Amino acid sequence: MRAAECGSLRQVPRTHFHCRLETPDTRPDIMSASWLDLSEVRDLDISFLKANRSLRTLYVSHADSLSRIDVLQQVSELRLMHIPKAHSLEALAALKNLRVLVIATLPSWDA
Repeated sequence: MRAAECGSLRQVPRTHFHCRLETPDTRPDIMSASWLDLSEVRDLDISFLKANRSLRTLYVSHADSLSRIDVLQQVSELRLMHIPKAHSLEALAALKNLRVLVIATLPSWDA
């Protein structure tokens, strides 16, 4: 990737959504975001994002599992941070458009 291309990627508008403090009703903009950062997902069913046809990049942090993520067929880039209770990545096999997958844990969990 050329430097110019890499720089343009950083300019994609990112939408942050705190799952414990906000709801889709209070933040209708998440239903049209192409780059969505979900924090404090915990046990929330995120399948409601299936209706967001613009969603391409999804960053999920602090989720208890990957259940129902398989319905997000439009996602091409998935970034998972700190999903300690997820014991299988099998649900990701259903994401036919997925091209980039990043899985990370918090530094304290890596030690």
